[in-house]
This record gives sequence, structure tokens and C-alpha cells, in this order.
Amino acid sequence: KKPAARPQGSVPLDGLGFTVAAIDDVARQKYNLTEGQKGVVVTQVAQDGPAADRGLRPGDVITEVQQSDVSTPADVRRLLDAARAQHRRSVLFLVQNADGMRWVPFPLDGADGK
Repeated sequence: KKPAARPQGSVPLDGLGFTVAAIDDVARQKYNLTEGQKGVVVTQVAQDGPAADRGLRPGDVITEVQQSDVSTPADVRRLLDAARAQHRRSVLFLVQNADGMRWVPFPLDGADGK
């Protein structure tokens, strides 16, 4: 039996409690996303982690981080790294799901795994 297809290039966001991937054909089909959907898709959420506490679920789409558009996991990492370099205490994600769009703040304390 072949393992279930999953989006390529899933990247865990250490300390934030979730994993994201670029939106490809597999992600579009698995999470019922539209052809023109922008952003990155949440593929895993750690139970009892910061993302779960904030209501993130697999299939949610992150369209912006710190009010900058994202289209790849690398974009998300770059913006998180920039926020850490600026000693920001939190970072804002614009999350889209069936309920609409909302800004979700995440603390950066210890988000780098240190």
C-alpha cells in the first residue's frame, strides 16, 4: 500500500508548534484549496503547542507574516528570522480558513529552540 500523498517540502516551525508547506497540487487536493490560493498551508499542528492553543488546524493557510506576503516555507522562515534579529517579542500571522481570515500573534520567546 502506497503512503498517503502529502505536500512536498513541509517545514516545521520550531517552538511555534506547527509545520507548513508550499501550496502544490497535492496540498490543493488534500485540503480542498482553490487553484489561485496564495500562501503556505499548515500541514501539522503539535498537540498542546502554541499553534493548537491559538486554534490552528491542518489545512489552514498562512497568507502573511508580519504584514508581508508569503508563498513558500522559506519566506516564513526568513520573516521569522528577521523578527528575531530585531528582538521582536511576537510575530503576526494572517491565517485563512473556512471561518474567514484572522491575525494570530505568536510569542517568539524560545521559538528558535534555545
